[in-house]
Amino acid sequence: TAHTQALAAQFSHGLLQDLRLDLNADGSYGAGGLRWQGRLGQLSGDFGAFDLAQSRPTELRGTEKAATLSLELEGRQKGETGAPPGRATLAGTLPFSTHEGMDLRSTGAMDLANFKVILDTLLDVDPYSALGETKPKGRGEYDLRAYGTYADPYADGQIRLADGSLSLGGYPSLNHLTFTLLAKGRELTLPKADPLKATLAQ
Repeated sequence: TAHTQALAAQFSHGLLQDLRLDLNADGSYGAGGLRWQGRLGQLSGDFGAFDLAQSRPTELRGTEKAATLSLELEGRQKGETGAPPGRATLAGTLPFSTHEGMDLRSTGAMDLANFKVILDTLLDVDPYSALGETKPKGRGEYDLRAYGTYADPYADGQIRLADGSLSLGGYPSLNHLTFTLLAKGRELTLPKADPLKATLAQ
């Protein structure tokens, strides 16, 4: 047994409030080290305002250093019922040490307000910076690769939004917002060939 709330918060730097999983695995140890395989029957994470949960069981394999996985996830706001508004896939290598490199790719569609909570933590965004005070709304699509270590993470890929909204501190919000946001390492940019389009709220 383990105190999952404390462990989840510690290893995710406060991003996760709780983590639940059901994993069965077996393996062998030889000259090449530990080799194992298993089945993940349940995986769900509590992010505070929303939950992410595995949509179906999946097979895993790995070594003493990392696990190789391919997951399908569903996201819901707290208390929300019906079809999940957010869906995502997560595939790649997840290390067990904070000093080993990860290589994960995730694609999907979800509410941008929820996605920004994850992105802010991954990129270590200052909450008082312009990016930290930016509050997006709307359903976006994304394709991101996370790499580096847990202590020094990076992300490459893109996020797309059509007909959303965006607010920045006390400034008037932007409506009918359409953009493509590119991530490279710890930098986020808007490409010149696909500029941001929006109308300013009155």
